[in-house]
Amino acid sequence: MRSSSGGRVAIECAAGHPDLVASLVLESTLGVPTSLDESLEVFEPRRGQVARDAAARYLGGDTSPSAARAWADHGLPLYAGASDGDIAARRARALINDEVQAHFRAGGCGPAEVTAALATAVTCPTLVLAGEDDPVSPAAAARRLPAIRTSTATQVEVLAGVGHGVFRQASQKSFDALRTFLRDIPGRATRRRWTPPGDHLGVAANVTEVLRHDTTGLFSGFLEG
Repeated sequence: MRSSSGGRVAIECAAGHPDLVASLVLESTLGVPTSLDESLEVFEPRRGQVARDAAARYLGGDTSPSAARAWADHGLPLYAGASDGDIAARRARALINDEVQAHFRAGGCGPAEVTAALATAVTCPTLVLAGEDDPVSPAAAARRLPAIRTSTATQVEVLAGVGHGVFRQASQKSFDALRTFLRDIPGRATRRRWTPPGDHLGVAANVTEVLRHDTTGLFSGFLEG
């Protein structure tokens, strides 16, 4: 299970190493086929044209002081869903590396979009969790994934009133969807045993033993305990 940009990495891993990935859960994942206009359409209904314009400037590449201030005032508060609380306060507690962000936006970490060829290379069952209010990874794009992932079943769950970060904002609904997805995977208790090179501590054996358990029960115990 991976979130946001981690979802993009997970897709690459599942496509390149299908023998190691039995199922995939993508939450608010980046890389789904979308456009800036599609993201802007999420901003406008919630705070009008001023929010759309601020997002268009900043997400479009204008990181000047005035564009950054407009984004902080009108765009950033809508990054999450209507019920997610004060995202600006959470961001104030984070350490933001502007150089890394600029490198990522310029494509320095590789192509962001998941192509049809890459999506089709993922052969394991996949659950996609998306927020209806997510401007970063729009729900419209998540709904488009099953059409390009013709190689396997793709289940999409879109949660109303939720922005970027579905598990944080709607934990119970997210885990309910996750339990159902894991329970319905055919042969979910069978995994190929993988031993990493140079393993002398039995780590692989322990991992394999964990995977043999009922994963749904593990999640249930975690939540209820």
